[in-house]
Amino acid sequence: MNAVVLPLTAQIGAELKMRLRSLATPIALVAFFAAAFFWIPDPHGNAASITWDLADGRVQAPLYSAAYVGFALAILSGIFLSMGGFYLVAGSVKRDRERGLGAILAATPLSKTAYLGGKFAAHFAYLLVLDLLALAAGLLTFVRYGVGSFSAVEFVGPYLLLTVPAIAAVSSLAVLFDVTPGLRGRGGLVIWFFVFLFGLVKLPIDMAGLGDDGAPTKSTMSRPWFDPSGIVTDQWMIRKTIPGGVKGVSTGHITRDKGIERVPWNGGRITGDLVAMRAFNLALAGIPLALAVLIFDRFDPARGGRRARKQGRLARLVEKLKDGRFAEVADADGFPVRAVALSPVAPHPTAKGAIYAEARLIWESATWIKWPLAIAALLAGLLPGNFAQGLFLVLLVPVISEVAAREKLAGTRALVFSQPGVPSSPALWKAAAVSVVVLMLGAPLAVKCFLVSPIRGLACLAGLCAVAGVSVGLGSLSSGGKLFSGLYLAVWYMGLSNLEAADFTSALSAHPVPMYSFLYMGLGAALVGGAVVRERLANA
Repeated sequence: MNAVVLPLTAQIGAELKMRLRSLATPIALVAFFAAAFFWIPDPHGNAASITWDLADGRVQAPLYSAAYVGFALAILSGIFLSMGGFYLVAGSVKRDRERGLGAILAATPLSKTAYLGGKFAAHFAYLLVLDLLALAAGLLTFVRYGVGSFSAVEFVGPYLLLTVPAIAAVSSLAVLFDVTPGLRGRGGLVIWFFVFLFGLVKLPIDMAGLGDDGAPTKSTMSRPWFDPSGIVTDQWMIRKTIPGGVKGVSTGHITRDKGIERVPWNGGRITGDLVAMRAFNLALAGIPLALAVLIFDRFDPARGGRRARKQGRLARLVEKLKDGRFAEVADADGFPVRAVALSPVAPHPTAKGAIYAEARLIWESATWIKWPLAIAALLAGLLPGNFAQGLFLVLLVPVISEVAAREKLAGTRALVFSQPGVPSSPALWKAAAVSVVVLMLGAPLAVKCFLVSPIRGLACLAGLCAVAGVSVGLGSLSSGGKLFSGLYLAVWYMGLSNLEAADFTSALSAHPVPMYSFLYMGLGAALVGGAVVRERLANA
């Protein structure tokens, strides 16, 4: 028993300490708390987290009881921890591989199941800590707006039933992504967003028989047996507690044109059906984990086909040597390598040259994704609507997300920053280089916005600068690109869904407000400034 428990607890402890010490955790918590206060608005206005329309045209929403506040927070946590939680935990297997720890683990008796099971448990424990900390936002909301007595059971019970299976699903899928070639890289950060959108949201909605307006397409709504994130279960629970004749149920931050009637609400009651469905979804988390165990190469390079590819390259190299196409030179291991004549170099290091070199490196290291990105950038300036613009903005993520932390992730920071001509502030250097890349690619979109109006054009440029600033600021502060990817994609999706406050380039929503683009640019500047201050404190 100890042979299993000790490695498991060691992994959980190490992962928790590392993540809780990272700046990504407090930044994510601040974003989560801000979203909670936005999600559960002032009950005296025309906005609510849950509303339903009666047949006579009235709009109703629950009073702010403990059951309602906890339930509304559960909806937000289900979305935030399902989508954004992935970006907070993914990449741990990749990190072990790149830092050489995987080779050490491969030489130990630790099995694939024990190793990946430990990663899953560590992910789950970390997200559970965030899940419980989020309850504080709900408590503050109840203190401010709550009515009636506070019931801990009504507040916490449905919350945990809805969010714990979501945490388990994300934890297991993060492990699966980490061990799957093609998904464990930067592109996987974008692919996950669409897996969440279509696999964890759209598919459960369709299976439960809900339409786009939130109303059942059949006579009754089916029980949501497949609903890892709990989003459809929310609707099912609400419909069981509201009057008949309801036209539609809406959840989220809903602003209505007419006044909202606040009525008592029994809350999401815990029933046998609910427990069974959430237990089933909790058990479903074992499927991605089992697939990950089957796929995982246990850090053996031969299983990934790398050895075969290397031997193939060596064989072709030997053939060239036999043909006399270049002179034979041996490396330290005795393998033949190409003889290269080095040309003389006369360096003239400057900050301008370093920015240009970094911008060029960003483009060249983007691999195949840069060509779809370039095409989407051109189409964003030529096509009407927001599809091309949205595609261009989402394809930026894998290209720029890790630029600020590239050297730290690769272990080359000391080597790179010891060279002459490299600017003294890495954050400002990276921000300038990323801005060059983003503005050059976004030029067609900016021109299109300028043709609409000069203020729209300036707002578009401000939004593009904001993208560069936020990516570098968050990347520098969190030492990675996952936090930026998660927050950026969430805002991008809300902008694409016509939320004016989330349209950071004034090119996504139907009625953009240019002021928001300048606010986002200010946020980007503040994050870069925070990264610069952190650099100076570290060097002091």
